[in-house]
Amino acid sequence: KDGKNMYEMFAYTTPAIFSQMRPRFQAIIESFGRLTDRAALNRQPERLQTHRVSRQTTLRDALLRARVPEERLEELALINQGRLGDTVPAGTLLKIIKTSTRSATQ
Repeated sequence: KDGKNMYEMFAYTTPAIFSQMRPRFQAIIESFGRLTDRAALNRQPERLQTHRVSRQTTLRDALLRARVPEERLEELALINQGRLGDTVPAGTLLKIIKTSTRSATQ
């Protein structure tokens, strides 16, 4: 518990090896400290949005047209269950990630 917030952590394994894994799980859970980094505390979630492809093109080009940064193309191809070189028909809905620009204090 930290202030008004309560956090609960879980560790999963099979019953057969629980006693063997318990010390490792306990060490991992106890290794967390209080988060005080303002940048981390104020970070906003990324949210999925849809983008309709206007014309047949490659997944790479469709993502670039949707203003997906070059460094995230592979990640978004995976989210859309495709490869960057795949052909995407016009009208296809793609999932893209938009990062919130709002601060957590607003």
